[in-house]
Amino acid sequence: MKKDISVEMINEALRLPERVEDYSFEDAIRLTQTAIKVKDSPFLHFSLACFYSSGNKITESLIQLEIALRQGFEDWEKVANDPSLFEARRTREFWQTVEKYIQN
Repeated sequence: MKKDISVEMINEALRLPERVEDYSFEDAIRLTQTAIKVKDSPFLHFSLACFYSSGNKITESLIQLEIALRQGFEDWEKVANDPSLFEARRTREFWQTVEKYIQN
């Protein structure tokens, strides 16, 4: 059953990002993309990077991670240890991207 994305769902996602497990990865990605259109933020792009990595969509994950870092996401503990980024962290490109922003 497909869920319609409503303003209420977007507001819920912005307030309660830990509840994403109630949705499929596809739902989480779609909901986060919609939230970005409403209110762009580095945290939302980081979340999208995590969702993509968890779904083994590494290229998409790295694109979103780069956007998050470029917009000022600096929670290096999450970048280095968030279990959702495990697949992306296994790539050389992940570490090259992170290095660009740690040095600046």
